[in-house]
Amino acid sequence: VSREQIEKGQAFTVKYIAEDVIDSPLNNGASDVDSWWNENKSKFDPAWHDAIRKDFVDADGPVVRNQWQKDLTEYEYNYVYSPNETRISDRNIKVNEVYYSDRGMLVFKTNYDYTAKVPTPNGIGYEKISGDYVVGLTPSDKNDSGWVISHYSSKYDVTDFINPVK
Repeated sequence: VSREQIEKGQAFTVKYIAEDVIDSPLNNGASDVDSWWNENKSKFDPAWHDAIRKDFVDADGPVVRNQWQKDLTEYEYNYVYSPNETRISDRNIKVNEVYYSDRGMLVFKTNYDYTAKVPTPNGIGYEKISGDYVVGLTPSDKNDSGWVISHYSSKYDVTDFINPVK
Protein backbone atom coordinates (compact mmCIF):
# COMPACT_ATOMS: atom_id res chain seq x y z
CA VAL A 1 0.00 0.00 0.00
CA SER A 2 1.45 3.36 -1.02
CA ARG A 3 1.64 6.48 1.12
CA GLU A 4 -0.84 8.19 -1.24
CA GLN A 5 -3.34 5.32 -0.82
CA ILE A 6 -3.01 5.52 2.97
CA GLU A 7 -3.55 9.30 2.89
CA LYS A 8 -6.67 8.87 0.74
CA GLY A 9 -7.91 6.17 3.11
CA GLN A 10 -7.35 8.41 6.11
CA ALA A 11 -9.15 11.37 4.49
CA PHE A 12 -12.05 9.06 3.55
CA THR A 13 -12.21 7.63 7.10
CA VAL A 14 -12.14 10.99 8.89
CA LYS A 15 -14.79 12.47 6.56
CA TYR A 16 -17.01 9.40 7.10
CA ILE A 17 -16.72 9.72 10.89
CA ALA A 18 -17.40 13.48 10.79
CA GLU A 19 -20.34 13.42 8.37
CA ASP A 20 -21.94 9.99 8.70
CA VAL A 21 -21.24 9.02 12.30
CA ILE A 22 -21.02 12.20 14.40
CA ASP A 23 -23.31 14.59 12.52
CA SER A 24 -25.35 12.21 10.41
CA PRO A 25 -28.51 13.03 8.46
CA LEU A 26 -29.81 9.84 10.13
CA ASN A 27 -29.92 11.52 13.56
CA ASN A 28 -33.36 10.77 14.97
CA GLY A 29 -34.87 10.18 11.55
CA ALA A 30 -34.01 13.49 9.86
CA SER A 31 -33.38 11.44 6.73
CA ASP A 32 -34.92 8.12 5.90
CA VAL A 33 -32.47 5.23 5.78
CA ASP A 34 -33.36 4.24 2.21
CA SER A 35 -32.53 7.69 0.80
CA TRP A 36 -29.35 7.93 2.85
CA TRP A 37 -28.31 4.41 1.84
CA ASN A 38 -28.85 5.08 -1.88
CA GLU A 39 -26.55 8.11 -1.64
CA ASN A 40 -23.88 6.44 0.51
CA LYS A 41 -23.73 2.72 -0.26
CA SER A 42 -20.69 3.25 -2.50
CA LYS A 43 -18.70 3.88 0.70
CA PHE A 44 -19.22 0.28 1.84
CA ASP A 45 -17.99 -3.12 0.69
CA PRO A 46 -20.72 -4.60 -1.56
CA ALA A 47 -20.19 -8.01 0.07
CA TRP A 48 -21.49 -6.51 3.32
CA HIS A 49 -24.25 -4.23 1.97
CA ASP A 50 -27.18 -6.11 3.50
CA ALA A 51 -25.62 -6.33 6.97
CA ILE A 52 -24.34 -2.74 6.94
CA ARG A 53 -27.64 -1.27 5.75
CA LYS A 54 -29.45 -3.20 8.50
CA ASP A 55 -26.95 -1.88 11.05
CA PHE A 56 -27.69 1.72 10.03
CA VAL A 57 -31.38 1.17 10.81
CA ASP A 58 -30.52 -0.14 14.28
CA ALA A 59 -30.46 2.44 17.08
CA ASP A 60 -27.31 0.75 18.38
CA GLY A 61 -25.60 0.99 14.99
CA PRO A 62 -22.63 3.20 14.11
CA VAL A 63 -24.45 6.56 13.93
CA VAL A 64 -24.31 8.70 17.08
CA ARG A 65 -28.08 9.16 17.38
CA ASN A 66 -28.65 9.59 21.10
CA GLN A 67 -32.03 7.90 20.82
CA TRP A 68 -32.31 7.84 24.62
CA GLN A 69 -33.21 11.53 24.54
CA LYS A 70 -36.54 10.93 22.84
CA ASP A 71 -37.86 9.26 26.02
CA LEU A 72 -36.90 12.09 28.37
CA THR A 73 -40.14 14.06 28.45
CA GLU A 74 -38.79 16.51 31.02
CA TYR A 75 -36.27 17.76 28.45
CA GLU A 76 -37.93 17.01 25.10
CA TYR A 77 -34.65 17.08 23.20
CA ASN A 78 -34.64 17.91 19.54
CA TYR A 79 -31.40 16.23 18.43
CA VAL A 80 -32.11 16.29 14.73
CA TYR A 81 -29.55 16.89 12.00
CA SER A 82 -30.01 20.00 9.89
CA PRO A 83 -28.10 20.72 6.69
CA ASN A 84 -28.72 24.44 7.26
CA GLU A 85 -27.69 24.85 10.88
CA THR A 86 -24.44 23.91 12.60
CA ARG A 87 -25.09 21.59 15.51
CA ILE A 88 -21.57 20.35 16.19
CA SER A 89 -18.67 22.39 17.53
CA ASP A 90 -15.24 21.70 18.99
CA ARG A 91 -15.04 18.50 16.93
CA ASN A 92 -11.73 16.66 17.13
CA ILE A 93 -11.03 13.39 15.34
CA LYS A 94 -7.67 11.81 16.02
CA VAL A 95 -6.19 8.87 14.14
CA ASN A 96 -4.26 6.91 16.78
CA GLU A 97 -3.13 3.90 14.82
CA VAL A 98 -2.94 2.79 11.19
CA TYR A 99 -1.98 -0.71 10.10
CA TYR A 100 -2.59 -3.27 7.39
CA SER A 101 -4.31 -6.31 8.87
CA ASP A 102 -3.67 -9.95 8.05
CA ARG A 103 -7.24 -9.98 6.64
CA GLY A 104 -6.21 -7.51 3.93
CA MET A 105 -7.75 -4.38 5.45
CA LEU A 106 -6.21 -0.98 6.03
CA VAL A 107 -7.30 -0.27 9.60
CA PHE A 108 -7.70 3.14 11.24
CA LYS A 109 -8.18 3.29 15.01
CA THR A 110 -9.53 6.70 15.98
CA ASN A 111 -11.04 8.58 18.86
CA TYR A 112 -13.12 11.73 18.79
CA ASP A 113 -14.77 14.31 20.96
CA TYR A 114 -17.15 17.13 20.20
CA THR A 115 -19.85 19.38 21.59
CA ALA A 116 -23.39 19.05 20.26
CA LYS A 117 -25.97 21.83 20.45
CA VAL A 118 -29.20 20.38 21.86
CA PRO A 119 -32.40 22.46 21.81
CA THR A 120 -34.49 21.93 24.95
CA PRO A 121 -37.70 23.58 26.24
CA ASN A 122 -35.46 25.85 28.39
CA GLY A 123 -33.26 26.96 25.50
CA ILE A 124 -30.09 25.63 23.93
CA GLY A 125 -28.15 23.01 25.90
CA TYR A 126 -24.83 21.41 25.07
CA GLU A 127 -23.61 17.81 25.26
CA LYS A 128 -19.98 16.85 25.30
CA ILE A 129 -19.49 13.47 23.65
CA SER A 130 -16.41 11.31 23.22
CA GLY A 131 -15.92 8.01 21.49
CA ASP A 132 -13.72 5.51 19.72
CA TYR A 133 -14.17 4.33 16.15
CA VAL A 134 -12.31 1.65 14.20
CA VAL A 135 -12.65 1.45 10.42
CA GLY A 136 -11.29 -1.32 8.20
CA LEU A 137 -10.96 -0.47 4.51
CA THR A 138 -10.43 -2.64 1.46
CA PRO A 139 -9.32 -1.41 -1.97
CA SER A 140 -12.15 -0.61 -4.38
CA ASP A 141 -13.05 1.46 -7.41
CA LYS A 142 -16.60 2.12 -6.08
CA ASN A 143 -15.75 5.72 -5.05
CA ASP A 144 -13.02 8.35 -5.50
CA SER A 145 -11.12 7.39 -2.34
CA GLY A 146 -10.06 4.02 -3.75
CA TRP A 147 -11.41 2.30 -0.60
CA VAL A 148 -14.63 0.91 0.81
CA ILE A 149 -15.52 0.28 4.43
CA SER A 150 -15.48 -3.44 5.18
CA HIS A 151 -15.49 -3.27 8.96
CA TYR A 152 -16.31 -0.77 11.68
CA SER A 153 -16.85 -0.73 15.40
CA SER A 154 -17.84 2.14 17.60
CA LYS A 155 -18.60 3.23 21.12
CA TYR A 156 -19.37 6.63 22.54
CA ASP A 157 -20.36 8.29 25.79
CA VAL A 158 -21.98 11.56 26.76
CA THR A 159 -19.41 12.98 29.14
CA ASP A 160 -21.17 16.19 30.16
CA PHE A 161 -24.44 18.02 29.61
CA ILE A 162 -25.07 21.70 30.15
CA ASN A 163 -28.82 22.26 30.51
CA PRO A 164 -30.10 25.83 30.44
CA VAL A 165 -32.29 26.91 33.35
CA LYS A 166 -35.29 29.18 32.80
